[in-house]
Amino acid sequence: MKPDLLLLIKACQESLDIQKPITIKIRTKAKKDTRGLAGYCDSYFRKDRIVGHKVVINLDTLFESEYSIYDTIAHELIHACMLEKNLFDPTHHHDTTFQELATHLTHYLNNIGFEITCLYSPVTDTD
Repeated sequence: MKPDLLLLIKACQESLDIQKPITIKIRTKAKKDTRGLAGYCDSYFRKDRIVGHKVVINLDTLFESEYSIYDTIAHELIHACMLEKNLFDPTHHHDTTFQELATHLTHYLNNIGFEITCLYSPVTDTD
């Protein structure tokens, strides 16, 4: 039996030590400003402090990409981790810290039964 999406989210949350609540939203059609993105992550703030994260998956874009829904959710949860731990660089979203976390999370998730193929691609993740 393949592990399911709920287990993936919990495994990412624990492995990346994400403390704040996470909302996962799956859209069948991307909004105009997010076309071309399989997913994205935003954090919720209150008085300049992060109080939660929202991960949005754009199914129309995801179906056209090389990524699985597992890959995309895990990728966006790395961004949530970096935002929460104040490691996120808004000018370079996929820096060496992101790449190291992607390598760690890929190994961790594959070891517990997920089939993660790509959490970072230098061709796609250029910012």
